[in-house]
Amino acid sequence: MEIDVKVDIKEVTRELNRLQRSVIPAATKAALNKTASQVSTVAKRDIAKTVGLPQKTIAPSFKVFKSSIQSLRATVEASGKALNLIRFKAKQTRRGVTAKAWGKRKLYPGAFIANKGRTVFKRSRVGGHRVSRLPIEPVHGPSVPREFIKARVQTAMRLIVNKKFPQIFRNQIEYRLGKLR
Repeated sequence: MEIDVKVDIKEVTRELNRLQRSVIPAATKAALNKTASQVSTVAKRDIAKTVGLPQKTIAPSFKVFKSSIQSLRATVEASGKALNLIRFKAKQTRRGVTAKAWGKRKLYPGAFIANKGRTVFKRSRVGGHRVSRLPIEPVHGPSVPREFIKARVQTAMRLIVNKKFPQIFRNQIEYRLGKLR
């Protein structure tokens, strides 16, 4: 007995090319966006723990630029100014202000809380040893963008990308192929 099987390889190749054009970019876009979101979460968690603030306080400093089919690139950025010490449980003492920035309480001699309890200030030294009443300047603590570029945070983010992206990408491909059946 003899069986003759003929397959039109051109049709199979066309179908594979069609799948590659539709499924791969969509899966890549979704995987990039999901990975960027996870990277942002890891960075927020790490920085919040390091500087001694809740994640919700530093969250507005982060922006995730999502990927699109035309531009398969997702980006996580941190921006903003250094935070005033008042955000770090600042307390007025006779000798100055104490604040718990970077997880450790520290005395800032000569500093004071003003602006209806919203800002920690210090007097600027203008010439010699004499400290004048004015000008005053705000006292800043940690900066989210400065913490964001530190090697510790960059390594944690890179680890998430290397570990999670292949898994998420594979899951997205399987999900999209499953929808075609």
